[in-house]
Amino acid sequence: MKLYDKIFLFITFIFWIGCNAPNINLATMELKNMKGRSREISDYKGDVVFLNFWASWCAPCMREMPEIAKAANILRKEDIHFILVSDESEKTIKDYVDKNGFDMEYLRSLQKFKDAGILSLPQTFILNRKGEILESYSSSRDWSSEESLALLRNYIDQQ
Repeated sequence: MKLYDKIFLFITFIFWIGCNAPNINLATMELKNMKGRSREISDYKGDVVFLNFWASWCAPCMREMPEIAKAANILRKEDIHFILVSDESEKTIKDYVDKNGFDMEYLRSLQKFKDAGILSLPQTFILNRKGEILESYSSSRDWSSEESLALLRNYIDQQ
């Protein structure tokens, strides 16, 4: 087996772990909004939730953030909440938001991602109206593409 084959298998395995991480319990995550108020994933029950875990040092996260913002803008009148969670400091998150101006809901995780079971970044979960995980994506994606928007609309249309 050639070296690049081994590297490919290793990266595939890491992404597979991220997609299938069994120890993620979103309900117990300690989250705060940018005003310091506690938030829980259950606060969003009744709507579909696009939940993205990111970091300012993560290049793939930074590449997909403008596409997430475009998707959020396109779907702003539909029953979906776009929530972006970082485990970085409140100042780091606020500085990023101020610099880039993406109008979405940002939360800070009080737990380090690895302690919460988030093993790769970016990590995106789509939650149904009951707060259950429908899908998990552990790599960057163009969320404003027609294909991604159709996927999100399909989740919104599910009862």
